[in-house]
Amino acid sequence: MANKVAKKKKIEKPSNKIGKGEKELKIKERILKECLKIITEKGANSLNMREVARNLKISHATPYRHFATKDDVLSELGIMGFRIFNEFLEKDLPLPSTKDAIIQRFHKLKENYILFATKYPELYNIIFNTRLPDKEEYPELMEVGRKAFSTLLNQMAAMKASGLIDVEDIFLASIFTHTLIHGMVSMQNINMIEGMCKGFGYEKDLHQGIDALLAKAWGLEPKLFMKLTKELQ
Repeated sequence: MANKVAKKKKIEKPSNKIGKGEKELKIKERILKECLKIITEKGANSLNMREVARNLKISHATPYRHFATKDDVLSELGIMGFRIFNEFLEKDLPLPSTKDAIIQRFHKLKENYILFATKYPELYNIIFNTRLPDKEEYPELMEVGRKAFSTLLNQMAAMKASGLIDVEDIFLASIFTHTLIHGMVSMQNINMIEGMCKGFGYEKDLHQGIDALLAKAWGLEPKLFMKLTKELQ
């Protein structure tokens, strides 16, 4: 009896097809990226979904499948920006166990803030220089935004509790501190500070100058603050 020849099993090749859900996610990411580009170049008021669709060569209806309104886009970009910002702020922060550690923690916070603004200028512009939608209508946006400010608020509270600063209103002191750092970073991102310094022949260390101003505002002797800073470096 002739031996039966065994049939070879057909080996199925892995499919390269992208599932519908994954495809929609990629389209959404492309839309957000294009929206961010337009906002960076022209401002949030110039954001137009038809232009987004035209630039991406997709139907005019496609962006509206993912974002019903412009506020939905801004909220999504804001959430993304604050999440990355929060990760940067909290990176390698020392525990506030001693006065020296608390001061070191503040300088690390400031360093992380500037690093984020330098690495992600477009997202920095979204979360700090763009009018975002009403956070009460977008709870997640409110949550990530509050977390960012809480990090600074807790830092200021630790500095007050340890006797490092003499301020009555921690919230107001935190607002002032953020405003000063934010102003410097925003001007630095558009090379305005460098141009002003060169134009007026100013050669002092701006970061040390800001530390001195903050120390003065906090009721801390600037020279002592600078001395502690140098000792920690």
